[in-house]
Amino acid sequence: MKKEEESAKKKKPKTSPAQLRVQKDLTELELPKTMRTDFPDPADVLNFTLTIEPDEGMYKTGSFKFTFAINNNYPHDPPKVKCTQKIYHPNVDLEGNVCLNILREDWKPVLNLNSVMVGLQYLFLEPNADDPLNKEAAEDLRKDRSVFASNVRRSLAGGAIRATNVELISNMRNHSLITSSRVFEAMTKVDRANYVPSKRSAYEDSPQSIGFGATISAPHIHALAAENLLPFLQPGAKVLDVGSGSGYTLAIFHHLVKGNGKVVGIDHIQALVDQANTNLGKDGLHGELKNGQIVNACGDGRSGVEAEAPFDAIHVGAAAPGFPEALVDQLKAPGRMFIPVEEQDGSGNQNIYQVDKGEDGEVKRKKICGVVYVPLTDADKQWRS
Repeated sequence: MKKEEESAKKKKPKTSPAQLRVQKDLTELELPKTMRTDFPDPADVLNFTLTIEPDEGMYKTGSFKFTFAINNNYPHDPPKVKCTQKIYHPNVDLEGNVCLNILREDWKPVLNLNSVMVGLQYLFLEPNADDPLNKEAAEDLRKDRSVFASNVRRSLAGGAIRATNVELISNMRNHSLITSSRVFEAMTKVDRANYVPSKRSAYEDSPQSIGFGATISAPHIHALAAENLLPFLQPGAKVLDVGSGSGYTLAIFHHLVKGNGKVVGIDHIQALVDQANTNLGKDGLHGELKNGQIVNACGDGRSGVEAEAPFDAIHVGAAAPGFPEALVDQLKAPGRMFIPVEEQDGSGNQNIYQVDKGEDGEVKRKKICGVVYVPLTDADKQWRS
């Protein structure tokens, strides 16, 4: 029995000086209700997580988790701390690295884990634009604190701030705004930064003015249109985009029907048509414009494009005062149109409708959701706006 006890003692790992110091630090912790620690492996005190849920400041209502990894040279080396999620903060980059002086040059062995945790909490109360890891967030904070606060709120609600195109599209998929792999793949191939005037907000899920009284819709609206029309956006299909604007929708549709497919755009402002064609070229689609897979021309979209009809799918990018007969006539049977319509009941409300034409030519309409679009009007009225 004595030999077994001695053997067990030999097998039991020794507690390292780093572990002893960490245990002391943890014992002395007095965390507020806004912070908590968790140990995935209760036997491993050198690796744990800290969750901070601020109850004041711009980051109030957020929940932020940090991993702590402590090596055996602690406290001579600081703990390695990373944020586990992407947040919009001048002192935390998109890879989760944290800019906190006491984790770098200001670290001293007399400091403890409580010092680090208090420092992390303070970052959410007073973000520091003078020592940034996320330089764009820091610039926003320096220029206009209210705009920065608005961006924080948007990011906490799941919106993309200073993201990448893939992150924008992935975020929409994560929120079930994109449900099909085909739409996801098509939209990731179209870089929205090539179609908007402000590159700084290219990857925000919000509309932008593109001049001439026109806008590029929020990306989730483009996703809604692509998902709705998807059964009719098969490779080889022909699609009409009325109010082609920036050219963004043309590019998405092209990637869905390419092969023998064709995408036709029409806008009644020549300057917008020219700009859209430039945008498409920047997005790598110059060859498709040249060989006719994408056609974008100036004209009154309310009349459709008779020379290219019929179309498997028609997308209308402005609110019509009804259902333009020419567009319904130019739908294939079967075919589908996605169109925002201003209700004629005096309410001023706008709704997106799905207009289906069956194989027998019967037309059915289905209300999808309420929206706010610029009106589908003539060029003179749009110029005056």
